[in-house]
Amino acid sequence: MSETKTATDNQDWHPQLENDVQGGRAFPVWIWGCGGGCLIVLMLFIGGSVWFGNKMFSTFGPEAAWPVISEVMPFGAVRPEGYEPLKVEPRLITGMMRRIPGMDDKELDKVPDMQLLIINRPGDSSGKSDLTAMLYRLPVGATQKEKLEFLHEPANSPGEGEVEVSEGEQLEVTLQGRKLKALRFAADSTGPVNPFMSGESVEVLQVDLSGERARPLLLHLSSNKAGVVLDEAALQDFFAPFDVWGGK
Repeated sequence: MSETKTATDNQDWHPQLENDVQGGRAFPVWIWGCGGGCLIVLMLFIGGSVWFGNKMFSTFGPEAAWPVISEVMPFGAVRPEGYEPLKVEPRLITGMMRRIPGMDDKELDKVPDMQLLIINRPGDSSGKSDLTAMLYRLPVGATQKEKLEFLHEPANSPGEGEVEVSEGEQLEVTLQGRKLKALRFAADSTGPVNPFMSGESVEVLQVDLSGERARPLLLHLSSNKAGVVLDEAALQDFFAPFDVWGGK
C-alpha cells in the first residue's frame, strides 16, 4: 500500500537521484506549462505530415522514438500496442518551450543534450486510462543541484498563466520491484484553453526513474481526463510492457 504525506509536512524532501555522479482525445492541461510548445509537438500525432512535413514528422514521430525508447526501457520483439511515442530534441523548440518543466531558455542551456520522450496511451474499451508520459532524459553528469532544481518542485509559474499547479503530496510507490519516492500534484486550467485540451483539473505524477542509468531520467505521468487517479497501480499498468530498469 502506498504511503501518502503532504509536501508541506517536509519542505526539505526532494526526489532523490540515485546516481549523484552519473547520474474525441483531450491533451493534458499542464501542457500549457511549456508555453504551448509541448502542445504543438503533440499535435504531430494529429497531422504531422500535413502541418510540418514528412521530414519533420520522421524526425519527431514514432519511427524515431521507438529505437530510443527501446534503449531506455527495453520491450519485446514487438512494439507495445496502444502507445504513441514522439522523440523531441528540446533545443529545436526552445523558443516555444518556456518550461521543460520549470526551466526557461537560459536554464535549459545549463542542461545540454537533454532528450524529451513523449509517450501517449489513449484510453480504450478495456478500461485503460488515457495517459501521457513525458520522460526527460538528462545528459551524463548533469546532476548538480542548481541544474536540476526543476526535479524537486512542480512547475508553478507557467509561461502565460494558463495553468496553476498545486503543492502536491509525497507518495512511495513500487515499480517493477523498486520502491520510489514520487510527487503527485494537480494541474488546473485558469485561462484560455486550447480546444484539444479538456480544460479540467488533472493529476500529474512526478517520479525519478534514474536508477543505475548513466543518464538521469525524470517522469511526468499525466492523466488526460479529469477524475483519473494516478497511483502505484496506474504507474505499474502504464509501464507493464516495458523493462523500466533494464535500459540505460
